[in-house]
Amino acid sequence: MSLKRIILFTVLAAAFLSISIAFAQRPSYAPDFTLNDLSGTEYTLSKYQGKVVLLNFWVTWCPPCRLEMSELQKAFQELQDKKKEEPVLLTINIQEPKPVVQKFADEMGLTFPIL
Repeated sequence: MSLKRIILFTVLAAAFLSISIAFAQRPSYAPDFTLNDLSGTEYTLSKYQGKVVLLNFWVTWCPPCRLEMSELQKAFQELQDKKKEEPVLLTINIQEPKPVVQKFADEMGLTFPIL
């Protein structure tokens, strides 16, 4: 994912968030959750309070999800290579068995957390 796309995504996300908050009576927060990734590491959403968190819900059989995962991997790798504080990326697939998700992650070369 190019830097231009990352900036565009960030601007659009910020605009959407601003509009959402403007129409809300009070800010709403995602409910806290704890899930394990494919290797068993535990992730709790509240641990990332104050950070930018991208939650991505997906399934292996969804064509747009497959494209999206590829782009997310590129962006994740770019940010890691630059050693900048990256936003937290948590991808969530709770609909499919772990072996199916693991096979998909291996085939796609995904290195970010998959819960």
